Amino acid sequence: MVSWQLQLQEDVRLGRDSVFMRPEWKSAFYQAINSSTLQPALKAMYRLWVEMAVWPALARLVRLLCQDPSDSMAAAELLLRATPVIEWLDRENETTITSLVETGRVAEVENFLDQDMFATCYQFRDADTAKYFYTHAMFNIIISRTMQEANLVLERHDPSATKRCSEYSRRIWMCYPWMRTRRPLAVEYTGALAFSYESANNEEEREFCVRGLEGMEYFRRPPPVGQWIDATIMANVKAYTGRLPFIKNQDVTIELCGLGCRF
Repeated sequence: MVSWQLQLQEDVRLGRDSVFMRPEWKSAFYQAINSSTLQPALKAMYRLWVEMAVWPALARLVRLLCQDPSDSMAAAELLLRATPVIEWLDRENETTITSLVETGRVAEVENFLDQDMFATCYQFRDADTAKYFYTHAMFNIIISRTMQEANLVLERHDPSATKRCSEYSRRIWMCYPWMRTRRPLAVEYTGALAFSYESANNEEEREFCVRGLEGMEYFRRPPPVGQWIDATIMANVKAYTGRLPFIKNQDVTIELCGLGCRF
């Protein structure tokens, strides 16, 4: 699963579509997943990554829109590809996640860590369930951000994308109290936390995200961005949604000046 995730990230950086989008790959993966004896949350996670193979293609289309904001054909293609993905994520929320809640694998409990921000938080039966839960939220944000760019080009007013980003960012934040107790095993949560940062409405929420990112990254290695601050977080978030280019250079001023994202 980790290698699959890394491959998609590499495809996004290189601006190429994922080979796993091809119908024959998708069919083969689904057959393997459905015939496996994996627990439900892990099966759901694999299905999620199979469906999200469209991510690099959407990021590539956003880059085209950034280069030519009048490219209505690229914008229409983006929405054509992204809309079924959002609909699939909605179905997952209504079925798989609802089932995880009903069976007690996901529970909403009192939050003793950041009560001023949210009175309750999520507790999970196991790490696989938690990872599926916050990864599902993260991709809701990623896909919605790409759709926002298409709507701008087409001059369509659709507040649902912004609302979706806010709702799923809050879900990610409500995972933090549980995730922080699972460090260093929970370092992959940093990706979801970074994508949620853009939805922060005030300084308290931004500081919460930065503090969480710093805490998680400490257990892996010095943060690849050097330091988690607004400019470096937004450079990564925008680059992985196609809104900034990736630049093969380690000069931090690239991100501080909003020119792109280092890799």
